[in-house]
Amino acid sequence: MQRIPIELELVERLTAIVRAVPSLMRVLTTVRELDLPDWLVFSGAVYQPVLNRLTGRPADYGVRDYDVGYFDAADISYEAEDAVIRRVAAAFDEPLKSRVEVRNQARVHVWFADHFGEAYTPLSDTAEAPERFVSPMFAVGVRLETDDRLHVEAPLGLADLFGLRLRPNPHRPFGCFRLGFRMPAWREHSPGAGYSGPASESLRRTNPRDSGEQLAGYGDLVTRRCWQKIILRRLVRAGAADDGGPGSARVAEGLIWE
Repeated sequence: MQRIPIELELVERLTAIVRAVPSLMRVLTTVRELDLPDWLVFSGAVYQPVLNRLTGRPADYGVRDYDVGYFDAADISYEAEDAVIRRVAAAFDEPLKSRVEVRNQARVHVWFADHFGEAYTPLSDTAEAPERFVSPMFAVGVRLETDDRLHVEAPLGLADLFGLRLRPNPHRPFGCFRLGFRMPAWREHSPGAGYSGPASESLRRTNPRDSGEQLAGYGDLVTRRCWQKIILRRLVRAGAADDGGPGSARVAEGLIWE
């Protein structure tokens, strides 16, 4: 896939927003010290603070977890990944200890099709993962380098994110794909509500593995309208916004659908 050039101004804006979020910077600093191979923090931990800044919300609004990807093709076993997950967890105190989720991107293809019903060819590195996220708006990752420079990966560009432009990833089919979400986490945030999150960019596998949390599948998306509704409700998933309150209107008015 040909990558879209990133405007320097948008990179600078993203960098300023990321550096202004203490919890995210703590995650970046700690993971840097662990020296995982080819690592990135991506998904909602990065794009949600941008949306929050653009819509006048607190920096951490709607950020429920911090997805960390690394790449180790030498050992793609469950056991090797689980050891890394435990090592990372040991580096954090609560609440981040329970919210940092680590996945070896070299083994995503091993489980993705079984859980989400969508073909997934092996990745060549961690930076390739955002290329397959459900929307260009979400396809952004960052890494804090040893010199404190913030490295940005946005293979589909940053214009959609900063322009509040929501559209399907043109490089990923959307005729029908499987959704996954954590029922306990969803019920805690929205008691009595229906499902309102898109397909997870990485499997929310329980760790430690014996805690008993179940991954539930929830139907198939078969229309673009349904896809749009699910993505929109993710953007406003916290608090009264999910009930159509003022927060919902504020985001909906700014989004550009395609």
